[in-house]
Amino acid sequence: MKSIKTRLVAASIVITALGCAGEHRGNTFTEPPPPPAAATLTTLGVSLPVATLLAGQTMTATATGVDQYGAPIATGAVVWSTASTAVATVDGNGLVLAVAQGQTQVIATASGKTAQAAVTVGLIPVATVDVSPLTPTIVVGANQQLTATTRDAANNVLTGRVVTWGTSNQTKATVDANGLVTGVAAGTAIITATSEGKSGQAQITVNLPAPVCNSGNSLQLALGGIHTLTAAETALLCLGGGASATEYALIPFNNTNVAASTIPLQITGTNTAAIQGGSLMSLQPSRTNVLAANKKRLTKSFEWSFRERERRDLASVFASARVSRRAASGNLVPRFLTGIPANPVVGSTVQINANISGNTCTDPKQLHDALVVAVLTNTIVLSDVTSPAGGYTSAEMADFGVAFDTLGYALDVQNFGAPTDTDGDGRITILFTPGVNVLPAPPGAIVGGLFASRDLVPVAQCVASNEGEMFYMPVPDPNGTLNSNYTNKALVASGNLGVLVHEFQHLINAGRRLYVNNATSFEEVWLNEGLSHIAEELLYYRISGNSPRANIDLALLLSTQAQIDAANAYQIDNIGRLMSYMAAPETNSPFGQTDLLEMRGAIWQLLRYSADRKGGAEQSTWSALVNSTTAGQANFNAVLGNIITMSRDWAVAQFTDDAGLTVAANYTHPSWNYRSIIPAINSGTYPLLTRPLLTAPVNVTLNGGGAAYLRFSVAANLSAAIGATSSGQAVPSAVDFILVRTQ
Repeated sequence: MKSIKTRLVAASIVITALGCAGEHRGNTFTEPPPPPAAATLTTLGVSLPVATLLAGQTMTATATGVDQYGAPIATGAVVWSTASTAVATVDGNGLVLAVAQGQTQVIATASGKTAQAAVTVGLIPVATVDVSPLTPTIVVGANQQLTATTRDAANNVLTGRVVTWGTSNQTKATVDANGLVTGVAAGTAIITATSEGKSGQAQITVNLPAPVCNSGNSLQLALGGIHTLTAAETALLCLGGGASATEYALIPFNNTNVAASTIPLQITGTNTAAIQGGSLMSLQPSRTNVLAANKKRLTKSFEWSFRERERRDLASVFASARVSRRAASGNLVPRFLTGIPANPVVGSTVQINANISGNTCTDPKQLHDALVVAVLTNTIVLSDVTSPAGGYTSAEMADFGVAFDTLGYALDVQNFGAPTDTDGDGRITILFTPGVNVLPAPPGAIVGGLFASRDLVPVAQCVASNEGEMFYMPVPDPNGTLNSNYTNKALVASGNLGVLVHEFQHLINAGRRLYVNNATSFEEVWLNEGLSHIAEELLYYRISGNSPRANIDLALLLSTQAQIDAANAYQIDNIGRLMSYMAAPETNSPFGQTDLLEMRGAIWQLLRYSADRKGGAEQSTWSALVNSTTAGQANFNAVLGNIITMSRDWAVAQFTDDAGLTVAANYTHPSWNYRSIIPAINSGTYPLLTRPLLTAPVNVTLNGGGAAYLRFSVAANLSAAIGATSSGQAVPSAVDFILVRTQ
């Protein structure tokens, strides 16, 4: 027994020793913990960039995972969905698309876990509200349905939006919840449609119901009768009702004195019909301008821009030039033309500035040698030595000088006044120079010649001045050295005398306004050009032996070869420009501020019409217009009468003159029978633009001084109703309506 105990003690000692070795102390031994479990997804989350989208917008949702230890963990494959696809959808990549207003959940599922986030979808806000129609007109008791269209900031149409309607004046017009307007009393009201704080408006005009037109309340005009409509008749005119069919022309005229102003019109007709074939003026509009065979076109666009340019270039020196000349000499004669003697020797060479491009006053001189080819009573003729080969001979240029000296000079002086003589040589100088050829002109057209006002101004104020009265004329260029417009010598030469007479008026006008009349400016271009076209017409009378106020017709023009030649050489261009105006009378004016053939044709004819209407000696009329201190419309009004009154009656005369109607003298053109002449050079038609007034409304826009011509007929025993508005409103007083019975 003792031995056994001994062994047990020993074993105990061993165990204790081992324990001490492991713990370095007397602690008991413990087992190590088991390794941690693998991380697994325990929580899934969904995050959105924003909580609210507008319908149509997108965003990307993100799914995140957390394991059992609270650490981020990959989610693995995620399946996306939404609680309501009617509100929003989501694709396999988490791209959320807002569909319609509402709220839903964006749901992510991964590894058996689910998470979601709320998203709210709002509507795209309304940015604008459009109401149509904008300016309707109804009568009392009638209805007009208005429509409101809502749009976003990108102008996309938005549907399903709530719109409320309101009226500014319940006593004139009411509107229901659906936009249906009812006329209550004559007047206007603003109808407003509002959606989400944005509004749009329409202006409704309510008129009294139109009376029923019948023979008892219809205007009846005698054949050739001319009637100016009252404001009430402009709104509604009952017409006809007689036992016979009748035909009419309705002529609206814009009586504004600003040509650039415009007035839109809508004219309607009830019970109107087309005019009968063969009736007076039953012509279709024609814009064909076939002038005399082989007639070279003279471009006037350059001349207009040139006149406007020199008005600007010389505006600052207008008064100082007058002072400078008087201070230098006391009598406007400081020196000879650029140093040229008063009586230069034929065959001698002088130097002169032939540059008329650029700034007419400040550009430096470009002196050319010029040969003296003729010294006449009133004229010196020079030939630029740089002219292309094959052009005019000295004898031909001298002949042009003789024609001007013996015909043109006296004609213009008699009608417009004597020219100034700033160079003291008692003559007008004509320079034939390629300086004109190089000026801008359309293909097939030429610049016929020019007078430059700068030459009347001293060099001290205008360095480019030649300091004397002179013209610049183009030269033939048979080989096309400079351009192809002047290759036909005969055609270039054919208009020379007419051009010289035209430009001489400009010279007289400028010189007298500058040094004689003490005007404050040059004449306005439209009136200045009109007077020069009158000068061409006066030359025609001088050459042909005919006279104004003689109602010249085609038979007279064709009576002899001399008559044909005179018309083709000196008057056909005026007629051609008039034809251009007749083809577009609505948008053109005789006092327009843009250089168009239409304006030139109109102002020439208006001046001719006004002088014929005034009567008396024509020379005093033309002279008064040139020898004036005023310009433009003020000048016209002082000499010829109010330009608007004249233009209105002149516009009516375009239609009624020589039309077989008995009309007052102020509705005629005493000098010319245009209905006889123009069809002969316009493919058999009279080119005045007319429009039929039938069942469809006629819309026209009139410039100041412009007129339209509407044709219609009324059947026997039937009354027609004619009315006009302007942009849905009553026609302003700036428009006159003149009615003419033509059959």
